[in-house]
Order: sequence, then C-alpha cells, then structure tokens
Amino acid sequence: DPLGRRVEQDCDDLGNINRVQLPDGAAWEFTHDAMSRLRQSIDPSGGVWQRCYDQYGRLNETTDPSGVRAYRHHNTQAQEITIGDAHASTTVTLDVWGRQIAAILPDGSETRIRYDRAGRPVEYTDPAGGSTRIERDPAGRPVRIRRPSGASIRYDYDQCGRVAGIRNELGFRTTLTYNQDSQLIEEVWPTGEKGWSRYDPCGRITARFSPGVGRYSWVYDKTGRVIETRDPRNGLRRFRYDPAGQLTAAVAGNGGVTRYTYDLNGRAVTVTDPLGAVSHHVFDPMDRCLSTTNALGATTTWGYDPAGRLIRSVDADGHVVETAYDQAGLETATIVDGATFSHITRNAAARQVQVEDHSNPDHPVTHVLTYDPRGLLTQ
Repeated sequence: DPLGRRVEQDCDDLGNINRVQLPDGAAWEFTHDAMSRLRQSIDPSGGVWQRCYDQYGRLNETTDPSGVRAYRHHNTQAQEITIGDAHASTTVTLDVWGRQIAAILPDGSETRIRYDRAGRPVEYTDPAGGSTRIERDPAGRPVRIRRPSGASIRYDYDQCGRVAGIRNELGFRTTLTYNQDSQLIEEVWPTGEKGWSRYDPCGRITARFSPGVGRYSWVYDKTGRVIETRDPRNGLRRFRYDPAGQLTAAVAGNGGVTRYTYDLNGRAVTVTDPLGAVSHHVFDPMDRCLSTTNALGATTTWGYDPAGRLIRSVDADGHVVETAYDQAGLETATIVDGATFSHITRNAAARQVQVEDHSNPDHPVTHVLTYDPRGLLTQ
C-alpha cells in the first residue's frame, strides 16, 4: 500500500490460496481437498478451523479451534436438512424444488412457508399458529402484508417499480419521492412533515434532514473519504487520513484534536485525546485487543479461547472476570474474583430460562424467564 506495507499470498497448482502473510509477519494457512474445497484454516494464533463435506460437496460440519462443532446434514430422500450443534438442532423440510416449506425448531414447535405458482412466498405460519400473508401485484411486488393480528401494511409503486407509498395499519400514508438515479430525495410523513436527502454526482449523500432531528451534512475528498460532517449534536467535525486511508485525526467543533496511530496491520495502537493524554492498545495476531493502558498507566487485559470468545478480563485494580461456555459456545456462567457471579440455564431453543444472580452472595436471586411458542418473552 502507499505506506509500503505488503500482503503476500501463495497459491497451489490449482490456484487455491494456501497461505497469506500479513505485513507484521503473521500468516494464515489454508488446506483444500482435491475438489478445491476449503478443508482447514490455521489462523495466526495457531487455531485450527475444520470444514467437512458430504459426498455431493455440500458443507455438512464445521469445528472451531475450541472444539465447538456445528453440523448441517442433508437427507435427500426425505428432503430434509438437519442444522444443529451440541446444544440443539432444527429440521428443515424442502419441497421438490428445494424451497423451505417447514421447520421443526429445537423445542418441537413448527413454522411453515407457502408459495404461489411463481415460487414466491405468500404465507408464513409461526410456531403459535399465527399467519402472515403477503399479497403481490402481477410483477411480484408485495402490495399488502397482513399480520397474524389482522393488521395490514400496504405498499404502492411508481412506474419504475420503486416504493412510492407505505400505508400503515391505521391507514396513514408515507409518500416517497426519488430522483432520476432512483435515490430517495423526499419522504412526506402522515403528519405532513417532510424529510429530504441530497446527493453529489457520485451518488454519495451530502445532506439529510429529518423532522424533529435536524439537518446532517457530509463533505468528501477526491477518494470518497468523509472529511467534514455537521450535525445538531456534534456541530462541525473534520477528519484527516494518511496515504493508506487510515483516520489519523478527528477535529471536533471546539478545535480539539483526537489523533490515531496504527501498527503494520492497520490496528489503532495509540489514541491521543485533545488534552494530550495517550491510551495504548495491544492486539494479538487475530486483531483481538489484549490490553489497553490509559493515560494514567492503568491497564486492563483480556484473554480469549482459541475461537476468539472472551473468557477472562483483568481490570486495573486486579479484579478478574471469567466467562464460561457450553459445548455449543453459549455463555453459561460469569465468575468474578473466583466466585460465581451469575449462572445461565437454557432451554432446547438456547433461550435463557433461568439466571442465577449472585451479585449479593448473602441473598442470591433466581430470575425465571418464560417465552411463548414464537420465542417472545412473556414473563
């Protein structure tokens, strides 16, 4: 790039990329099978990601570096696909054209999809039996969506097929207007208020007004980077970049400048605030932040499992927070300074149904959560 940083990649005899070396020397390695399908990736931290395929070349299993496995098994005769992990699975039923028509969810509930003769979805049935219907015009565009409650949203279109109006459940209409390039330039709300947008010749938005919010504007340099913004909250702000396009300075409306410096891989390793205070950041080869040191010298560190899930953090005062996960990679517990802070129990659909709160060790509290068949929290 313009800063002299170099990314190198090696290919095998079939043209498959088998190694990528980043500017700091970290490298990714890839292994492909005889059909050029990706079978294994080794990340810069040494984590191994595995992919397996069935006899027809369909991806049917993945395993991350921590051993968490996910699968997708195809039953061609039954026209079913089972998608799952160590925690639960969902069975999807297909029609003869390969379209999903039903799904049995991990908790045993079922969803269904119905299509018209052109293969377009026209009805969705949720696990509670509620039906969402879609009415279409001859061009296949949705003109009415009827929800399970009976309420409807209607759409109408202009001669170019663009949405020209949306009528809500109460019958109030929002009108949309476009320019010759099909960019939205005005909307008139049911209250009569108007919002508008403006664009430059390259199609980039330069101004936007929303009723009750105010006016926003953007200015770009010759390469399309935002160099100036103005909004009701922050006022005027300006931005500077290095030759590689990395943000190096942000100038606030009061003249305060925040500066950024980067390592060879483009990660922000120092941030200097308008008062000159500097914070430092350290990253691992996978771009995960390992530590942050603020201007006072206080350091917070983070640790991750091989798949990149946060498992440990230590703040400047030495307090340790650890996170535990199950075999499916879902969070199960939080431990603070060696003592259980919270414990999570999940149902077959992986929803939290019980949370044990030990923030007050002398008076632990258990929260019980109840859901309806659609997965909406009810209690």
